[in-house]
Amino acid sequence: MECKRCEKRGKTWTGADPICGFSERGKFDHGNWNCATLNELRDRVEPTAHSSEDQYLGVIGNGGVFIVLTWYKWCGRTENAVVVDGDAVRPLTLRDAEFFLGDEDPLYWEEMYS
Repeated sequence: MECKRCEKRGKTWTGADPICGFSERGKFDHGNWNCATLNELRDRVEPTAHSSEDQYLGVIGNGGVFIVLTWYKWCGRTENAVVVDGDAVRPLTLRDAEFFLGDEDPLYWEEMYS
């Protein structure tokens, strides 16, 4: 499976082929490489990302719900991506990512968390 951002962008560099960050069922996949959707999320957290010895952590919030991302240096792989809502933590889904990037119907979040 490729997310719509990966499909649209394709491969624009020499080197390893991109590997979308979402499985067939739309769940975050640790085996990703230069996923366009995950890269866009990382770009949005870059100004507020925290680092320690080349490991980065970034957070995006919306209505008390957060996406937490981790990655090494500014390489193409996103190591972890989770949604944190109070004391609940779950893997990021493509639909969550698309909501945070403005692609998904705003009612999605209300349906998920009401």
